[in-house]
Amino acid sequence: MTHPSLDRTDRGLRRSAGAGALIYVASFVAATFLTGQPTVHDGQESIEHTLVETELGFAYAGMYVLTLGFLVLLPVMIFLSAALGRRSALSSWAARTAAAVGIAYIVIIVGVGFSAGAAALWGLEHGLDLPSVLSLNNVRNFAYFVATPFMGMYAIAIGVAALGDRVLVRWMGWGGVVVGAAFLLAIPAAAIGVQYAMPIWLLWWIGNGIVLLRRRPVAAEASTERSPIEPSVRHH
Repeated sequence: MTHPSLDRTDRGLRRSAGAGALIYVASFVAATFLTGQPTVHDGQESIEHTLVETELGFAYAGMYVLTLGFLVLLPVMIFLSAALGRRSALSSWAARTAAAVGIAYIVIIVGVGFSAGAAALWGLEHGLDLPSVLSLNNVRNFAYFVATPFMGMYAIAIGVAALGDRVLVRWMGWGGVVVGAAFLLAIPAAAIGVQYAMPIWLLWWIGNGIVLLRRRPVAAEASTERSPIEPSVRHH
């Protein structure tokens, strides 16, 4: 018996979601090379030097590329939340939680972080004093830290949904739970100078993209009990 959601989902949609996950990762890598914007861990002197030397055009181009990447990531997140969560009340709850948390994460990063970063660069280019520029840039930096628990919660929710549905158990299921737990510890780790959140996040999305592109998920036979949240699904 195949899984009633992912296996019956149009193959083109599933592969598009996989490609979208990889496009998001590629946009992040490209934007990093273009912007090179400093973080709080670079130190005050390094931040000042990098901001002053930043080419405005390249920085804005990087933000634009990454914004497009997040626009691609959003429907991928919605796809996973819609495809998972069909087997039980717990998996349904987790999938819906993932959708809400994923949207909140993107809003914080793009709406708060990118806006503050763009304002800092624009102000520096147009005569704003350096302390004010640094303050705006720190809003961008700390928006990332605020978003980190949301990234962890998203990964955990997707992991629980996959485990509850008994589909993609290894990478998306247990992998999501482990990655999410690591994210919840990322802020305390950053306080002592240990940074690992973004590489793990990107690696997880690379794996998700590859799995969605290459694998047709197969789950154990579903329970005949009707979920109190989801309507019953007729199996053939």
